[in-house]
Amino acid sequence: MESNYECVIDKYERQALIPYHTYHKEQKKKYLENEMHPDHWEYNEIDDYYVCPNDRRLPLKRHSTRTDQYGYQRVIKIYECEGCQGCPLMTLCKSSESDRPKQIHKNMNLAYFKAQVKQTLSSTDGRHRYAQRKIDVEITFGNLKANLGFTRMSVRGHQSVRNELGIALMAVNLRKLARHSVGILLKLTNPVLLFL
Repeated sequence: MESNYECVIDKYERQALIPYHTYHKEQKKKYLENEMHPDHWEYNEIDDYYVCPNDRRLPLKRHSTRTDQYGYQRVIKIYECEGCQGCPLMTLCKSSESDRPKQIHKNMNLAYFKAQVKQTLSSTDGRHRYAQRKIDVEITFGNLKANLGFTRMSVRGHQSVRNELGIALMAVNLRKLARHSVGILLKLTNPVLLFL
């Protein structure tokens, strides 16, 4: 997701109309009222630490670099609680039973892109354009998958995948052209249809 945003926003200098995987969940009342979610915790930007609902600090412990299967590198900031022992909220806060303190993993680059996308999709113009994008783009891929049975690539490699997808999209366009041509022929052979 981060690499997609980076490509659209930084490389092509366009607005990304791609909702991140938790965008719709974040609009729900249950998420907005959940004070135990780290996204709602107080953050001290100057000293770079979070404060949990029980007023315990989670300072920055370290940075971590993760590389995905495509070679894209992400820099993650890891914040760790100074001590969770004896905290009455620990069962609500932590999902693991280990003695390790609560940690928060933050990808600041992705957080920046998510904030931009959230602002774009929350605007009236952004919602309208996203709705139109679903009509313009998603129908083609739905047609490709449902009607032509094209659900997986049969080749590997950037150029081979590009060629195979080009052939599949050409098949979609040929179907449209054939349907359009048949409509014109029917109107020419039947004079009544010319006025419809």
